[in-house]
Amino acid sequence: MLIVVLAAAVAGKARAFGAFAASLRELGLGRAAPAAAVATVAAESAAVVLLAVPRSARLGYGLAVVLLVTFIAGIFAAVRSERPVTCNCFGTGSEQLSAVHVVRNGLLLGVAVTGLVSATVWPARFPGLAEGALTGTFGALFAIVLIRWEDLHAILSTARH
Repeated sequence: MLIVVLAAAVAGKARAFGAFAASLRELGLGRAAPAAAVATVAAESAAVVLLAVPRSARLGYGLAVVLLVTFIAGIFAAVRSERPVTCNCFGTGSEQLSAVHVVRNGLLLGVAVTGLVSATVWPARFPGLAEGALTGTFGALFAIVLIRWEDLHAILSTARH
């Protein structure tokens, strides 16, 4: 599931790299924003590769934990300062960073921590076909929900009012 979310984030950021770097500048990174953008895309790409290989999954989950904690801290700082920063987590976006993004990344962090603990406690193994298909299906569905989290929030907010 994390592979799908991180791969979507890498693809979106690569497709709209300038917008992503601009959002990091809005966060207050100034001239360091382009370098931070490159580092972010590289780290997310590395996490995807590490997670895809069972023997390196623990490192991939660990890297995902570090990334998500960093993202949550940056989003929280932006929200707390009331500085308007556009979310370009998956490339271009129009939503301002908010508590909605903290919750989404908190859910992803929970998945990454669970994966890290699981990969540490149980040795890497390949799932059977049925187990892999079921896990992959639910993981992909959950990934889509988290990737489109802002849209889901907007729909539910509109429905309530």
